[in-house]
Amino acid sequence: MKFKGFFTIAMSVGVGLLAGCGGGRGLVDTSHKLSGVNDGSSLVEQSEASPDVKFARKPKRGKKGKQKPPPVINSASVTPTQLSSGGGQVTVSANVTSKVKALTVTAQATAAGSTPIISTLTATGGGNYSGALILSGSFTGTPKVYQVDVIANDGKNAPVSRSAGTVTVAASTGGGGGGGVGGGDDGPPRPPF
Repeated sequence: MKFKGFFTIAMSVGVGLLAGCGGGRGLVDTSHKLSGVNDGSSLVEQSEASPDVKFARKPKRGKKGKQKPPPVINSASVTPTQLSSGGGQVTVSANVTSKVKALTVTAQATAAGSTPIISTLTATGGGNYSGALILSGSFTGTPKVYQVDVIANDGKNAPVSRSAGTVTVAASTGGGGGGGVGGGDDGPPRPPF
């Protein structure tokens, strides 16, 4: 049919013009042909894109969602705050608010010249946590002061901490002994002179 021949010629001319506009770097390789029929169907492209043409890929979208805020330690305390020279156990309590369920709350006691003592606190409901620390005694003539901190870590943000207070371990008084005027008779009897 004349209409079909005209259609093929027109498409060939159009493709040639597009290739010429690119200065030898056209979007379509004119060594191939475009064919089609005039029955309303779309053209079937038999050519391949020029190797000089690069198509940019669309960037992948990340998962939607905002970064959750870090936990908040509303309160922290330690009792008792005074221990004898032999040291002992103290109880650390805290109230923590967090948007992340997998929350770890720990207590840490530090003193000069001593290794930090760490214990994981147990959730007791309502954002409350509680646990115990065993503090070592003082073996010198000066009191030993522990700084106790509560640390909350949700695994998503940097850990946050809050002071629970200080605990003072009394100074060691050393060994005793009788003797002296008015002293006890805990030693061997004195020789008579």
